[in-house]
Amino acid sequence: MIKLSKFQIVLIVLILLMAGIAIGTKWSDYADQTAGNIADVDTFLVRDVSDTTLAATGTQKEYPWSVLKADLTTWLNATSYTSLTGDLATTGYIEGGVRTVETTTDVNVTVTGSSAIYINNHASTIEYTLPADPETDGGDSKTFCFRNRQTNVITITPASGDVIELAGTDAAAAESIVSAGAKGEFICLQGFDDAGTDRWVSWGYSGTWAEATPE
Repeated sequence: MIKLSKFQIVLIVLILLMAGIAIGTKWSDYADQTAGNIADVDTFLVRDVSDTTLAATGTQKEYPWSVLKADLTTWLNATSYTSLTGDLATTGYIEGGVRTVETTTDVNVTVTGSSAIYINNHASTIEYTLPADPETDGGDSKTFCFRNRQTNVITITPASGDVIELAGTDAAAAESIVSAGAKGEFICLQGFDDAGTDRWVSWGYSGTWAEATPE
């Protein structure tokens, strides 16, 4: 049995530490990586949430990236988002229908959220109030469509200071537009910032629509 002196032991430890420092590799330097991208062959170490010091025995586990990626995909596919800020780049298709809101009771409806189709299916007059400031809160380029499945009048009202542009003509600020009340009529309005003027631009409609107080 070889017996080492304290000096030899310290020397060996120093050599090992120096070797570890020398061969230490940055994430982006691994042969199977490109600029730090994660590959399917990678394995992660994960720990139980209760282990705050990485000291508890048995709480650290290996987790292959392929398994983590599958779990993330499952989670993302099953999760609904109420708010998303920024741009989303994708090489595929987003599946799912346009949000549809049906009105079946005698109430005035405040239009909320992202783009949607509002369908009136109640036999009485109905008023839809658009989001304030289509450039920001309402969302530049958000589109709301309104369709009548009953024989009654639909009124669409913008917020104070906002304008509805109907067939190329601006209504007054905060002025409503009103349908004739025919079954099957519809209109689509898109939020648009035109040199600082917040407006809802009509880009398609059926039936007769007019300003509430024609000039």
